[in-house]
Parts: sequence; C-alpha cells; structure tokens
Amino acid sequence: MNKLMGAIDANPSFRNDLQTLASQLKIQTDGTDRNGLKKCSEAFVTKATCYSQTLSVKFTK
Repeated sequence: MNKLMGAIDANPSFRNDLQTLASQLKIQTDGTDRNGLKKCSEAFVTKATCYSQTLSVKFTK
C-alpha cells in the first residue's frame, strides 16, 4: 500500500480519482488519502467475496 500511496501523492490526478471512487462507493473517510485507499480496498475485497460466494468461486487474498 505504501508504493500505491506514493504514486497517489505524486500525482494529483490519482488523488482526484481516489476521491471520486470513494464517493461513488459511498465510503466515509477521515479525510486522508490513506484512509480512503484502505476503505476502498476493503470495499472491493468485501464485494468480491460476496460476488464469489454467489458464483461459488473462491478468490484468495
């Protein structure tokens, strides 16, 4: 996650994309990019797990 945060910090466009993604996922953050990235990642893992259970497919972390 540190490398990804470095890329987000270095590129304002990535920061804007992360904020847009958090907004689309209706994620409440504490205002930090790191927290937004963590919560977006967790949301994708949760959604992938639910989706895989529906399809009876197993994903590994």
